[in-house]
This record gives sequence, structure tokens and C-alpha cells, in this order.
Amino acid sequence: MAVGIKVYYIMNTNDVNKLKSKLMPIYECMIKKMSHYNDTIKFCMQWGDEFVNKKGILFCGRANNGWVSFSDDVNVLFDENNPERSFNRENQMSWLNDEYADNVEEKGYRLSRSAFIRSLRKIGYEIFGESWTRKSAWTNLYKIAPNGKNPSNSMCSDQLKSCIDIFKEELAFLKPRAVVMLVGYNWALDFLKALNGGEEPAAVEREYWDKYESKVFKLANTLFIVSEHPQGKKETPHIEAITKLIKKYS
Repeated sequence: MAVGIKVYYIMNTNDVNKLKSKLMPIYECMIKKMSHYNDTIKFCMQWGDEFVNKKGILFCGRANNGWVSFSDDVNVLFDENNPERSFNRENQMSWLNDEYADNVEEKGYRLSRSAFIRSLRKIGYEIFGESWTRKSAWTNLYKIAPNGKNPSNSMCSDQLKSCIDIFKEELAFLKPRAVVMLVGYNWALDFLKALNGGEEPAAVEREYWDKYESKVFKLANTLFIVSEHPQGKKETPHIEAITKLIKKYS
């Protein structure tokens, strides 16, 4: 790094506190609206401690699937001293590294068996090498989900507006180099439309792999790559398609 040039990582305490102050009222409203659903998991975005604006990559899944916090108390979810918190967790992103994911079991299965996690790890490694967890972030479209399942259509509908508002705050906070949405186009569409004035956006490019395609969009000065959820798909051509698009457009 050149002498005299400072790189300010996204972990700047003031920036994190500003994000917290914006997210807490949205989560509180969302949780109250969703209170008729029992035993739900609440998720907050995670980011690596070397994530830099315009250089880091945000990976996006559908919904959290069975860990972090069951609490309905927004103060618990955002309390930096509470081990049950969801926001700004101590080991965020680092738990995705090879050693942890290959040796620690959550809910009775090894994390490395998840096609989604394997894809994150392989794409991140192709772009950043061994430090990929420190330079990447991970979010889910839907922040409230049943334990071990994706939310139902009605559960998605009930939290959609809040989740879109949260997603916009996440993007404003991170300013990512690219957003890789491994969710399927139908899951992503409402969020893409919200970033495009309510209209379905046109893809800049389509990269075909196996029987599927990955679509490229440029919205709100941000690159979005929307692709399939990896479960049950051929991983190698999928990962090659996405890394090709990231390198080409960002």
C-alpha cells in the first residue's frame, strides 16, 4: 500500500452504529407484524472485517435456515454484549472458513454439506483467495424464517416491505463491488424491481451453464448477478459462470 494512503474498512465503528440505528426500527416493526408466527429465526447481514466499499462482494441467499437468534426482542438482536444477538456477531463470516465448516456440526449436519456454502467458499476463493471471508459479506433476502425451513409464501409476503427496506440499507452501507444472488430469479424479482422504480429490470447479459443461466443487472450503480440456488445443480459450471461475470463486469 502506498505511504500516506489509508483504507477505511467497513468495520468503522461510527458506520456500524449508523447502520444499527437505521435497522433497529425496521426490525422492530417487522417482528411485531410477524408475531403470530412462532419459533422463528431472525437474521442480520454479516460482513468480513476487511470488507471495503466498491471492492467487497455481497453474497445473498433466500432465508436463514436454523441458527442464530429466536428472540423477538430487537434489543437482544442488536445488543453487542449479548451472545444471542444477530447483528455484528463476533465471528461473523469467519465461521465460513474451511476449518470451521468442515469440522463443526450445526443442527446435526456438517456445514460443508451445504451446496450454498460450498458455492460461496469457491466463488469467494476464486476472487479473493484465502482471505475471502474477510473481504465478503452475506445476507438473506428474508430475515425471518421458521427453524430449518424457508419461509412460506404468506410469511414472505408479510415481511417483504421490511426486507426490501433492510436490503436497501445493507447496500448503502456496503456499497459492494458486486451482489451475487444465489436465490433463483423468482425469489430476487421483487427486490430487483424495488431498486428499479417498481419495474422489472432488463438483464445486461446472460451467461448460460448446464441447463440454467446467470443474469447480470446494473441497478442503483451496483452490479447484480442473479443465479440459481446451488442445491441439486452442477457446481463447477455454475461457479465458473459467476466468477467469469464478476471479473468481466466489476
